[in-house]
Amino acid sequence: MLGSLRIHYVFVLMASQVFCVTAAFSMYKFFVFKTAGNYLREFMKFTSFYLVYFLSSVALLPLLVELFGMHPLLSQLLISVGIIISSFFWHSRITFAHLKNRVGDNH
Repeated sequence: MLGSLRIHYVFVLMASQVFCVTAAFSMYKFFVFKTAGNYLREFMKFTSFYLVYFLSSVALLPLLVELFGMHPLLSQLLISVGIIISSFFWHSRITFAHLKNRVGDNH
């Protein structure tokens, strides 16, 4: 359980995943890669990346907490580092790879 709120850490993980993926998509699309159009295609590729990481987190988090005795926050921090490092490479090469459709391009 997570402190006095009595919310299981896996439920916190689920809620934060939905919020973070939705916010992150907008930030990556409009401020990092600055692509135009292709909203549904990009969103599907974007969420597929995070679905894999979400499922990995759901499997790894209890493993690290219950089996190895790590604190849930430290465990999720370690998992998040992997997500942060690999997400830029995935999104630059797969999700937003169609650079010809960037906002502001005159081609």
